Amino acid sequence: RHLSHMSLRTAACTRGPRSVARSIASSARGARRRPSTVGRIRGSTGSTVDEGARAMENSRGRSAGRAGTSGDGSAERPDVAFARSKLTDDVRDMLWVPHEAEDPSFGRDDPDEGWSFDPASGLMDPRASPPATADCDDRTAARALRGLARASLKRIRAGDMTVRDDGAAHANLLSTLMEEIRGGGRTDGPTATYHALALSLAAVERRCVDLYVSTGGTSRGTSPMLSEVLASEEFSEAIARQRQGRDGEGRGRTPTDASGVAGGTGLGALLWALRRALHPRCMNLRNVVWHGFIAPPDAQPELAALALALAASVPSPVGGEG
Repeated sequence: RHLSHMSLRTAACTRGPRSVARSIASSARGARRRPSTVGRIRGSTGSTVDEGARAMENSRGRSAGRAGTSGDGSAERPDVAFARSKLTDDVRDMLWVPHEAEDPSFGRDDPDEGWSFDPASGLMDPRASPPATADCDDRTAARALRGLARASLKRIRAGDMTVRDDGAAHANLLSTLMEEIRGGGRTDGPTATYHALALSLAAVERRCVDLYVSTGGTSRGTSPMLSEVLASEEFSEAIARQRQGRDGEGRGRTPTDASGVAGGTGLGALLWALRRALHPRCMNLRNVVWHGFIAPPDAQPELAALALALAASVPSPVGGEG
């Protein structure tokens, strides 16, 4: 059942963001979820930590001087990133977005930190290349994504990013969430940023699946999983075709291939960012948020801005624009 914009906002306050997020995504994927997709969190070294009791016990049992929480959930060290959250050190290092001076990114002295944005909408330009190579290691990819998170937040707060009304799902919701991020999360108190993060991630999945299905993409199961959508040729080709149509390729523009990159080389910035931000070995942002490993007060506005920019940058379904 599709939720109206107002009911989404009401539900986010009464039922919690994860419940609402699943309601949004279920309209595209169905209710089934494959356990192997979300059952484990992987760090950049390839080690894994079972979700649930083991992660909680490891967090409580860390020795003094390392990040952790006491038995009642209060922070042992308030200066630690994600102090209230149940995260392994590897995941914590991937996700936490410090100030740029503490986390040198790509494109020094560039406010966009090496990323390219559409001049009209301020959204990601999938025709451009990402600042990191397609085959870079996971920590390098996470560093580039943290730069994208900071650049996206700057653009949102400056009013330089807007949500296109092009027929893609939940445009009104994303516009409202953008206003909340721009206002510093004043509307719903300490959980506003977490709501924006969780709901934006749900919109990412819905929009990606919509685009995939509109190209004739199918699933091995009853509904397409986000992992298979992002890895599919149909999805990458759809991004390239949508950009060609919107930017007027054929009128002096440089052709793109299925990667969506001008000139036909490398992996497009939007597709690269989606795959790395949601991949279990990199940021794993969707799974970490949806499964409650980030405590609501710990949600950073940079991560919410990243999720929102990714969601709003996904093109409308093929044949659905206008």
